[in-house]
Amino acid sequence: MNRGLKPSGADALRSPESRHIKQGTPILAVEWTSLPQNFRRIGLSEHSIIQKRGKPLDSLLEGPIYVSTLDLLFVTDIPYGRICSIDSNANWTLVTEYDGEPNGLVWNHITKNIIIIADFKQGILELDPTSRELQIIASRYQGERLKRPNDLVITADGVIYFTDQGMTGLQDPTGRVFRGGFIRRT
Repeated sequence: MNRGLKPSGADALRSPESRHIKQGTPILAVEWTSLPQNFRRIGLSEHSIIQKRGKPLDSLLEGPIYVSTLDLLFVTDIPYGRICSIDSNANWTLVTEYDGEPNGLVWNHITKNIIIIADFKQGILELDPTSRELQIIASRYQGERLKRPNDLVITADGVIYFTDQGMTGLQDPTGRVFRGGFIRRT
C-alpha cells in the first residue's frame, strides 16, 4: 500500500553519494584500523547499566558513514556518547562526546554540511562536523518521547526515514518507522 510516499522502490533511497556493488561480487574484508588504546573505555555507563545489567562495557563502535567531501569516515561509540572521525591515514579524532547513545548516522547530502544522528537516548540530532555543534531536531512525536531511534536514511529528495524500535521485539511488537520532514538547501 502506497500512502502517498514518493518516490518509491529502490530509487527512493538512493542518494547522490551512494555506491553500488554489482550483485554476486565477493567482498574481501580486511582490518583497516581499530579503536586506538587511548580512545578505549571500559567501564560503567548509563547504557551498560541498562543494556548489560550493570556489567562493564568496552567501547561499542556502530553506524559508520563515509563523507567523501571531507574524506572522513565517522563512527559512533554507543555506550559513551561519542562520535569519532577517521581520516584516510587511519588517524582517529574525537568529534564530539555528549550525554547520549548515538547509533545510526547519515550524511545530509542536501545541505552537504550536517551529519544526522539517530540517538537511542536523545532522539534525532544534527551535528556540524566542522564546528562540532550538536542540536536535537526531534525527540517527541505527538507529545510522547520517541522509543529510542536506531538507524536512519535520507532519500535523494531529502526525506528522512528512521526506525524507532526502543526495546521492542517479539515480546513488544510496537517498533515503528517514521517519515520525517524534508531537508532543503538554505
